[in-house]
Amino acid sequence: MPWGCNVNVWTDFFVYFVVLTDFVFFSLFLDSLTKPITRKLLVQSIVNHINHNNRFNLNQERRKQEATAKEPTIVFDVKHLLHQVGGYTKMVGKVIAKFKLYLPKSIGLIKAAYDKQDLNELCSSLHSLKGAAGSASALNLLKVVRAIEELCKDMRATMTQDGVGGGDEKNRWPNNAVKLKELDVLVKELDACTENVLLYQQKAV
Repeated sequence: MPWGCNVNVWTDFFVYFVVLTDFVFFSLFLDSLTKPITRKLLVQSIVNHINHNNRFNLNQERRKQEATAKEPTIVFDVKHLLHQVGGYTKMVGKVIAKFKLYLPKSIGLIKAAYDKQDLNELCSSLHSLKGAAGSASALNLLKVVRAIEELCKDMRATMTQDGVGGGDEKNRWPNNAVKLKELDVLVKELDACTENVLLYQQKAV
């Protein structure tokens, strides 16, 4: 007599399958009710199914990690900076050190303009820092500064089109909630980049 003809055994096994398997494998189980199935074949089917699910879950997790992976943070592009200073290795450290001294004052001007909501002054301060960051090859900081400057320019252009801004002190700040929220996020990111620059320790080139 084929294994599985015992009604009580099949009843218990049915509950087990409902809990531990998905619809595809449950279909295999239902199919086995109409024809004999050996213990070996059943066990092998379970093993194959579990292995398939494990591989699927691993691949899913790998894809998730790849999708959320961030690009490595480059505080200073030393190779590019070395090229900019004509290959003089001693100059690399001097340029970085000078930029680290300049940065706090520049960030102070940016934060002051941001706090008093002066868009024109904010754009001007960002533009100055962008030039200095580019000269020092501070890539990550430069990327964030560019993003903030572009956003500010966009907001300023919108205000000009709407006839707002100009010399009116009360209307120098946009009222677009979405863009202001984006600006706030970028300013916080600028703080993080600034900290990375100030903590940066130059290694021998």
